[in-house]
Amino acid sequence: MRKGDTVRDEERARLSLDVGLPLAEALLTLIEDDDLARDLRGLIQDYSRQRRMRLPAKVLDAVVGLQGKREGTRTSLPVKAITAATNILLDADDESEKGENRITPRKIGSILRRTLHLATERAGQGRAYHMLWDQERIDALRRRFGMDDDRLQRTVQVLREHLGEEQSDI
Repeated sequence: MRKGDTVRDEERARLSLDVGLPLAEALLTLIEDDDLARDLRGLIQDYSRQRRMRLPAKVLDAVVGLQGKREGTRTSLPVKAITAATNILLDADDESEKGENRITPRKIGSILRRTLHLATERAGQGRAYHMLWDQERIDALRRRFGMDDDRLQRTVQVLREHLGEEQSDI
C-alpha cells in the first residue's frame, strides 16, 4: 500500500457517492500525479454542481418567463403553470424524446420551497398551490443563476411558441 492510499480511497468513495459517476472512481485509481488527481476532483465537483443546479435554474427560467409573458405584475403563479413551463423548457433544451422526463408539480413545489426559497400556498379550497411572488428574491436568484435580459427574452419566446398567445391567463 502506497502512502496516501487511504486518503484516495476515502476521496474515491465520496466522489462516487456525491457525483454518481463510477468513472470518477476508475480514473482516480489510475492517476498517480497528485496535481492531476486534484484537477480531476475539481472538474468532477464542478460538473456535479452544474448538474444539481440545472433543474432549479430551469424552474427559475419558467417562473420569470411566465411573468415576462404576461403584461403587468402578479402576486402569485400557479405551480401547475410553472410545471408546464418547466417541462416545455426542458424539452426545448433536451435532445431526448419530448415528454420523456416529465417533472411533476410536487417536484416543482419542492424546488420552489427548498432550493429557491420561494413561498407557496394553497389556493382556495382545492389542492392547487400557488407560488407567492417575491420580487427581491427573484432578482437575487436571477443574479445567482446569471439570468440576463437576453436569456429572459429567449425563455419568453420559447414559452410563447409552445403555450401560444391565447393562453395569456397563465
